[in-house]
Amino acid sequence: MLLSRRLCTLIVVFSVLGGILVLSVLFDSYKQSVLHQRITDQKHHAQSLAKLVSAELGGRRATLDAIARTLSKVSTPDSLVFIDDGNGNSRKIGAVEGLNDGDARRQLSESLRRSQTQGHALVGGVLLLWNSINVSDPPYRLVLLQPDSNNMVRGFARDYGVPVFVTFLVIGWIIVWAALVLNSLFKQLNDKNKLLATQSQNLEDARDKALNANRAKTVFLANMSHEIRTPLTAIIGFSESLLESGQSMPERISAINTINNSGRHLLHIIDEILDLSKIESEKLDIELLRVSPVKLLFETCPLMRMQAQGKGLAFEVRYHYPIPAFITTDPTRLKQILLNLVSNSVKFTDHGHIHIDVRCGADEQKMVFDIVDTGIGMTKEQQEKLFTAFTQADASTRRKYGGTGLGLTLSRQFATMLGGSLTVESEAGRGSKMRVVIDTGSLDETDFYDNDDQLPEDDTSHRTPPGNPKLTGNVLLAEDNPANQELFNLYLRNVGANTTTVENGAQAVDKAMVSNFDLILMDMQMPVMSGIAAVKELRGNGYRGPIVALTANSTIDDRDACLWAGCNDFLSKPVDRSRFMNILNEYLSEADSKENTLSPVASKLLADEPEIADLVVEFIDSIPAMFNKIDYAAKNRDWETLKFEVHSLKGVGGGYGYPELTEIAGKMEFQIATRNQPEIDSLLETLDTYIQRIVAGKSVVVEMSRKNVATTR
Repeated sequence: MLLSRRLCTLIVVFSVLGGILVLSVLFDSYKQSVLHQRITDQKHHAQSLAKLVSAELGGRRATLDAIARTLSKVSTPDSLVFIDDGNGNSRKIGAVEGLNDGDARRQLSESLRRSQTQGHALVGGVLLLWNSINVSDPPYRLVLLQPDSNNMVRGFARDYGVPVFVTFLVIGWIIVWAALVLNSLFKQLNDKNKLLATQSQNLEDARDKALNANRAKTVFLANMSHEIRTPLTAIIGFSESLLESGQSMPERISAINTINNSGRHLLHIIDEILDLSKIESEKLDIELLRVSPVKLLFETCPLMRMQAQGKGLAFEVRYHYPIPAFITTDPTRLKQILLNLVSNSVKFTDHGHIHIDVRCGADEQKMVFDIVDTGIGMTKEQQEKLFTAFTQADASTRRKYGGTGLGLTLSRQFATMLGGSLTVESEAGRGSKMRVVIDTGSLDETDFYDNDDQLPEDDTSHRTPPGNPKLTGNVLLAEDNPANQELFNLYLRNVGANTTTVENGAQAVDKAMVSNFDLILMDMQMPVMSGIAAVKELRGNGYRGPIVALTANSTIDDRDACLWAGCNDFLSKPVDRSRFMNILNEYLSEADSKENTLSPVASKLLADEPEIADLVVEFIDSIPAMFNKIDYAAKNRDWETLKFEVHSLKGVGGGYGYPELTEIAGKMEFQIATRNQPEIDSLLETLDTYIQRIVAGKSVVVEMSRKNVATTR
């Protein structure tokens, strides 16, 4: 725009200068033409004067005085005549107003010496037109001078005014039109240049983004490959090792725990990637609930404390009162933030402590959580890229500590979505402080805790997850994946349920409409007919039994879609076992614990070896004492004694014809190695029931022993 304005200004200036130059040339040409015409007219006048003088003299001898007298009679006013006889004698006739005669004579002397006969001269500010002619014989020189009284400008305007005005008007319009056109053209050109510059910059930015994205993708894929292959290596390697017969029980248990932990790590990576994808597509759901921040920390702290204590770090939650009893937030996302930050602190801290300082700004309605550690800290440069996805402090950090670089990015996004922020204060070598701020919602109707004594009781340390319940009922499992079929059938067999398995939604509809099922577990993505379509068809046909959705899609929208289709509940894959058991407990009936007490069991060896009946009787008499030792050791967490007694029972059970006793003891031995108290308690109940059945079958063994004695006699 500036360039076009300057060019238009230059065009107008040069056009005006050109017009002035043209006008000047025209005016000069006009002036020269007028002067020449005036001089010519004056010459004719001078010649007329000479003729008058000659006629007046009438052939007499001309003298200077006679010529002068004659000229004085016929000369016009405001004219000056010099008569010269060629011998230095001269006369002056008349005068020109404002003109010095001597100055005029001196001004013309040079021209007269050069025998110039006419011209014009500016003398004393007066423009004189002059002519020189010869008068009489012998000749006298007559020089006639007259001022040019013509107004050149007025005459020029009179003679050329209209055409010049029209010309300049036309030229002016042409100049204005040309300026407007050029201005428009230059504006268009300037706009196009700007557009081209913008497009060029956009292309350059797009190229840079593409290059950066390509580099980020390469780094991300390399990082993800490392993060995924590392646990997969453990999963595949330890799975293969379990097939080897030479492994001891502790080695097998360690391998199973490693496989389980590695699988959960893979699930965590997938969840982080999916969460980031949902955030970028603005599809991440936030569910605001009224929760107790203290109880939320009670639920989260055991895992965080276990992580810290695993590296020998002190862990403590410190409350800065007053603390609200309830706030409004998304408890799942808040737990995820705290777990991510504490896990990050544990990863980068080798000695010292990790503290969580909790405070509330009631006036601002903000809850603040400070996660403080004594770890390696960060430089300013490392802090600047701390919250960039797929990025860690530097390559050496990634190599040494691993990780996807997504946890902190997601935590900041979650904190923002909860109405707050996530910031960092750190110094290299001196630890870090991560500050999480979230919105509490209205605090007008909640109480506040002012000291430790007012805090609610932490009952999480007393909770133990339930073992496998003993249930009864018929379950229809609609699942197309063979591995998942086997897994869910295993879960269902362990609780005592009867299972019917189908591979697609159409088969599920057919089975459900002709058989009675207490529960249908329906996968949502199956061939032939999807789970959603199957549920809709069942509900459309009047089926009212409970249906629980099984799906790998875990968003709130997916859950709502399943519930809208007619499902009673929702389970996401991979299925959380405790959640799965809760679902079974809700829809299946509890089995009668006394169902098998009336069915005695006898040794399987007596049919082929009746002579050992006396030994079996002695074994039956010793079993209650063995069980009491096992039960006492289990209740007192005496793991060594419990392991010894269970191992002894395992070794003798099958030898006396009770292989189920050996099987139960073997399962218990495995759970003892993992310190799985709920499973141990459940197996103790099973063992107690089975021992009662063995004792109930003692009479059969005693009768057989008597027969053996009688036969021997």
